[in-house]
Amino acid sequence: MGDILKKRIEYLTGKIAPEETLKKLEEECEDILRQNRENKSLIEENEKRVLVERVRDSYKKILTLGIAYNTENSVYYKDETIFLIAREVLKNNHENYYNLSSVEHTNWWQWEIGYPLLLNDILILFYEKLEKDFIDKIIDVTRYFLPDERYLGNNPVAMHPSGSPLRPATG
Repeated sequence: MGDILKKRIEYLTGKIAPEETLKKLEEECEDILRQNRENKSLIEENEKRVLVERVRDSYKKILTLGIAYNTENSVYYKDETIFLIAREVLKNNHENYYNLSSVEHTNWWQWEIGYPLLLNDILILFYEKLEKDFIDKIIDVTRYFLPDERYLGNNPVAMHPSGSPLRPATG
């Protein structure tokens, strides 16, 4: 694993988490694991929020599991169950919600920026365990929705296409 990936993992895990932070992280993981036993997609089904937000939240849960999986003092450090759940949810979301057949709806930000931000960190946290072709498939989707990071709304299924001139990303 390269130095950049290691540094990002250190940033995400806090390298050595204080006991109070570690306890909170483990409690969040326990809640996520309970939810997974009840719903393998980790997407809240009986929620009134729009689907793109519920999918985003499932990615946030996987990010939390990935942080615990990479935090040395955690009871979930390198726990194979954590990895298997993360991979299962990533595959489910890729097959059903965020893929090359998807069309932006509800909130363009999630498709072009929100999901990729979460997915990049998730892929880094599980980089050594995930299959390279699966990582490439997910990255391909993020590039599909944002083919040039300098411009927003510059994809074939954009809700608010930038057209000509292109809409600069100024954030």
